[in-house]
Amino acid sequence: AGGTGMIDADPLFADPDGADDDPMTFLDNDYRLTPGSPSIDAGDSLLRSSESPTDLDLNPRAVDDPAAPDAGIAIFAQTVDHGAYERQPPTPSGGGACNGADLDGDMDADVLDFSLWVQNFGCDES
Repeated sequence: AGGTGMIDADPLFADPDGADDDPMTFLDNDYRLTPGSPSIDAGDSLLRSSESPTDLDLNPRAVDDPAAPDAGIAIFAQTVDHGAYERQPPTPSGGGACNGADLDGDMDADVLDFSLWVQNFGCDES
């Protein structure tokens, strides 16, 4: 690796060779960044297009991962990740916009979370 912004380290993709263990069959490969990836918050926000404010999963770009150092170039204290996907760190239970209502961990409060709540309503964990 060489040049500005290049990283000579394993990006720690979720599953770069997919379920079939073949990196050349791209449709099942998962290039999302996992915790600890050197590519998190390491991109150049100056290169982010205002016409594309989301990643390939339609998640917002420039989401800070508090567990990762901000090693990239920031605009207004926002640094993007390297790659096509922006790491969306989990919101701690009881915090964030959903106030802990995201029971299935998919970063939104929806009918699936309500279903989990209903299934466990009145349970006694003692």
